[in-house]
Amino acid sequence: MAEYQRTISRSATKEFEGLPKNVIERARRTIQALAFDPRPAGCKKLEGQYGWRIRLGDYRILYEIDDGERVSASSLFVTVAGPTTEHGHS
Repeated sequence: MAEYQRTISRSATKEFEGLPKNVIERARRTIQALAFDPRPAGCKKLEGQYGWRIRLGDYRILYEIDDGERVSASSLFVTVAGPTTEHGHS
């Protein structure tokens, strides 16, 4: 399988700047791995929306997959959300 092109949203880039260093490194490795396997074990399809998410501790990597007509044209659109809390309470 060909490598997916990754596109990081401007808002995700800003989110990265404010994250703890250990989270930034884990997120970077996870996003790099998505280029080769955009649907890894543990990823979840977003309900009622177009996209996927991967849990990264208290954070989520949200992304869309464009498989395109040709594998070489495939891409990922990534953003970061978090931190999260259980049951939606802050």
